[in-house]
This record gives sequence, C-alpha cells and structure tokens, in this order.
Amino acid sequence: MDVNFFHKVYAIVRQIPEGKVSTYGAIGKYLGSAKSARMVGWALNKCPSDVPAHRVVNQKGLLIGKIHFQGITLYCITTLLWTVVCGLSSSFSQKINLTSKY
Repeated sequence: MDVNFFHKVYAIVRQIPEGKVSTYGAIGKYLGSAKSARMVGWALNKCPSDVPAHRVVNQKGLLIGKIHFQGITLYCITTLLWTVVCGLSSSFSQKINLTSKY
C-alpha cells in the first residue's frame, strides 16, 4: 500500500467540482500510472470523510461501491442526488454517459 499515492488520489478527488465526475482510470492516468484504476478504488475505499468519493465512477459511468457507503439508504440518496446534479433523467439511473461529459 502506497500511502503517498493515496494522498495524491485524495487531493485530486477533492478538486472534482460539484456536479462533475471523474473515473478511477482517469485519476490513475493523471497520476502517471494508467493501469492503476483498482489502486485508485482501493484508496477511495479507505478515504477520509472529506473526500467526495461519490464523484468517481467506473469506466462505464456507474457509481459503484455501495457497500462502502454508510448504508444502503445513504447510497440510494447519494445516487439520487448525483443523478439530479449531473443532469440525468429523473428516472433513478446510476449510469452517466461519459462521452457527453468529456
């Protein structure tokens, strides 16, 4: 476990503005380690509470990691808010079209 890498991930994720998302892979690539999407995910699994990990999605545009939220209710509320903030349809969808956001 590279603690320094984790802190770099946290610093980047803290810079993601409200209403925007990034991917695990994009963060890894930005850090110079294009194949480190899983390591980014692991870092966010252990992140401090001030890191908005819910703004990081997988390569398919899905908000994942619901077991790491403080319960399924919080996960559902976060996903619903995330859906509204990102301008998706009002249906309860977890997926975001990344090609339209980049």
